[in-house]
Amino acid sequence: MSPYHEIVIGGSYDLTRGFVTGYLTGRAFPVPAVFSRECGIRRVTLGERMLSWTGVHEPGVHVIVEEGIAADLIREVRSAAETLGLRVLTDRRIGAGRFEFRFHVYGRVYGGEIKEILASVPPGVEVRYARGPEEKSRPRSRGVELYAPEHDYEFTAEAAAEGPFGDILPFFQRLADHPLVETGELHLEYGD
Repeated sequence: MSPYHEIVIGGSYDLTRGFVTGYLTGRAFPVPAVFSRECGIRRVTLGERMLSWTGVHEPGVHVIVEEGIAADLIREVRSAAETLGLRVLTDRRIGAGRFEFRFHVYGRVYGGEIKEILASVPPGVEVRYARGPEEKSRPRSRGVELYAPEHDYEFTAEAAAEGPFGDILPFFQRLADHPLVETGELHLEYGD
């Protein structure tokens, strides 16, 4: 899988998103850009936040693209700088990503959905469990369970996942899209 770059572009979010999307569509790049703000990817470190409070650093729009597209996109942003007021603030190569997740479900259907996601962990992504996964079945507790002290089915876990960005992003998105899985932000690790 191709390496990825995070390009931080100074300018309004809507203008930057429109420019990047239009550029990639016009050039017929098959892989779209990922906008950190829309995907639950951690955008700003504590150090960057502190610098922005002092006015030394300006937070921008974090755009993630494949390495083959990065140089062309940066060149186009720089050529449109004067007209649109956009500028490249940083360009960093992404090495990997990591996130934490947890769930506690009481329905077999939901447990099955989550098990299906966990069974499809991409190669290269490592999931480390801090607790679980634990599945409990108590047939004697079957019945109306809204305020029951005990449920007939429970499936729980707390874990962290880590791997190459191109592999971890779709896994992260599948878990984050499930309404009963709580995910933290996807933290990016930079470098080779």
